[in-house]
Amino acid sequence: MPDEPLERLRRFQRDAFPRYRAQFRQLVDDGRPLTLFIGCNDSRIVPYLLTGAGPGELLLVRNVGAFVPPYDQTLDGPQDACGVVPPRGLTQLGTARRWVVFHGTATTTLGSMLFAMATRVIRGHGGITLVADNVVWALFWLLQAAALLRIASPIGKGAGSMFETAAAIVWTVTWAAWVTTHLPLLLKPRADGRPG
Repeated sequence: MPDEPLERLRRFQRDAFPRYRAQFRQLVDDGRPLTLFIGCNDSRIVPYLLTGAGPGELLLVRNVGAFVPPYDQTLDGPQDACGVVPPRGLTQLGTARRWVVFHGTATTTLGSMLFAMATRVIRGHGGITLVADNVVWALFWLLQAAALLRIASPIGKGAGSMFETAAAIVWTVTWAAWVTTHLPLLLKPRADGRPG
């Protein structure tokens, strides 16, 4: 049973991939999905099967409960700072708003996951008790504040860029503080005296 998913991947690579090789090669240069699919993390939800979409057609964002902020057509959202073209689907969220939702969700989920994992790994390998201290909790909540500021950025005409700038500043200061407090842990012997 544990090897079954691995065997399915091998079977796909051997039997199915050759038929789609040209399509996958084209996606390397033109990977711009047309639809953003926001769905629950539930493993029973299979977006490609449900929508009949092929490779490269959906941008998937999975989160607990398929959380999506409320839709408001009057909001005027910011442009993407990373040069990534937002998907054109998901019309119920509107062009500007859907990008803020996508970026805000990524900021929250990916930022929090990276923060938690990196903190745990550095502390674990440093021989430090795996209990979040006040500094870790303060930095974690600052990351959440940055995400909320990012999501709030389309509010009002002039206030949007203010929220977006504030989000970027809080995000940068938080990670700079994290590096300052955690990098030294990698540069000194383990606190418990064990090797590693």
